[in-house]
Amino acid sequence: MKTSLLAPLMYCSLGLVTACGTEASLNQRQQTLSALDAKASTQVYLSFQLPDRQKMILESPDKTALINSYYFRFVGEGPNCPIASEVHEEWGSYEDRKLVGAKVSTACNYRILIKLGQAASEIQTALSAPTATYNDTIQALVNTSCVSCHSSFKEASTVRAQGAAIVSVVENGTMPPQKSLSDDAIASFLAWRDGGYLEADPRPSVLTASEQKLSKVYYRNNNDDILQYYELYGVTTKDLRRSLWLQEEGLQDSLQTRQLYTFGGNPEH
Repeated sequence: MKTSLLAPLMYCSLGLVTACGTEASLNQRQQTLSALDAKASTQVYLSFQLPDRQKMILESPDKTALINSYYFRFVGEGPNCPIASEVHEEWGSYEDRKLVGAKVSTACNYRILIKLGQAASEIQTALSAPTATYNDTIQALVNTSCVSCHSSFKEASTVRAQGAAIVSVVENGTMPPQKSLSDDAIASFLAWRDGGYLEADPRPSVLTASEQKLSKVYYRNNNDDILQYYELYGVTTKDLRRSLWLQEEGLQDSLQTRQLYTFGGNPEH
């Protein structure tokens, strides 16, 4: 009995690495597979269908009309992703059952974000645009054009305290004395003045410019929604089948449909 139990162990230990494998050989095979994955990457059209608002039977036409735009973002990641932080995003006017999407790589995992909601007005979009601040814009201009003569301007507090005087001489072209600033640089100083000589934006946004075109979000997919790269293998198109859940802003505007689908299914009420 002892011999029969030890035989498989001895069989592996006698160097038959093709069957049992050493740590080095396993690592080598894993590296080979990873290289093949990267080399074999292809493009796949990843798409989804905008839900049909006519199927939202609990909602009146004026309520379904509130959903008038969509936004999606696919962010590629992973060690074999050919482009670091590859991003595909789109905002558009809503059309029932419209197919939207983008070409993605089979070498990447993708973080998925889908939002349905109400389009922002031009005024709302303008108000959400970032303002010129010392940290984001003015500091670099001052360091390049001013501190060689005004060493105290290395301090943000000094620049902000003399902001009105600085903008005045920049605007009339007397400073810097060697060469006037470009029109874009002057415009940045004027925008800084108009914004109140801020050091930093008090309302920083984590939303992209396209994402800010939605003033209200009524439905969206789950947080931390990731599509794995292997789900894209062997196809040229991929349907992104997702549930979109009613959000707080939808409840506030009296929407009752709890769940929508990106693949033509009937909504859940």
